[in-house]
Amino acid sequence: MSRHRRRTIIPTAEIIALEDRYGSGLESKQPLVLVRGQGARIWDAEGREYIDCSTGPAVASVGHANPVVAEAIAEQA
Repeated sequence: MSRHRRRTIIPTAEIIALEDRYGSGLESKQPLVLVRGQGARIWDAEGREYIDCSTGPAVASVGHANPVVAEAIAEQA
């Protein structure tokens, strides 16, 4: 089985509309869609890069795509 999935491109506005419709509404949102992360850096659907300086409830601050965490998850799967 291939490790790469076929990606479906959904416009940012459509993703935001889906989240507005089906989300809990408990958190304030920014008008962007994050599509990738590596370490402390994240990128939105338009290719803009950000530094992720926040964590959320029940989220460990280990960075995005941490190879140590990914390997531990893969071993347990």
